[in-house]
Amino acid sequence: MLFLLGCRESELRERKWDDLDIINKTLKIPRTKNGTYHILYLSELMMDIIKKLPRLSDNPYIFIGRFKNRCIGRPHHAFDIIKKVAHIDTPELVLLHTALHSVASNLISNGVDISSVQKLLNHRSIESTLRYAKLSEGKQRETSARISNMITAESLSSVSSLPK
Repeated sequence: MLFLLGCRESELRERKWDDLDIINKTLKIPRTKNGTYHILYLSELMMDIIKKLPRLSDNPYIFIGRFKNRCIGRPHHAFDIIKKVAHIDTPELVLLHTALHSVASNLISNGVDISSVQKLLNHRSIESTLRYAKLSEGKQRETSARISNMITAESLSSVSSLPK
């Protein structure tokens, strides 16, 4: 879910069933790192994942922990196993927080406008979001080609409008 939502690990892990609105497909975070209220809009995939989670009448958390009335703990051990199975070259550099960075970078690299990503990540300042705007080589080439195509189209349009 972290690699789908772009929120902080604790913001997701500590969500309660009362924070979930199944009808509107939203998950509310009453207080984020920057002290504000935030709504996460859930896709069908995210809703399917949540619907498959076990629900205990004596535990209010979506991601239940081993202890009564507690949420799941930070998944360090499980994440270490995932990194090992994925053959990550530098596992010490891949943190749970990397999920937030991945969501932001992937969205920006795939053409989502920066202000939408800012809103998704609940950043107060656009500068916080801009650090994820490192464009891949492919995206930079696509951008270069786009400006060339615009200029070429403009030139062709000018030539075709000349008197004959």
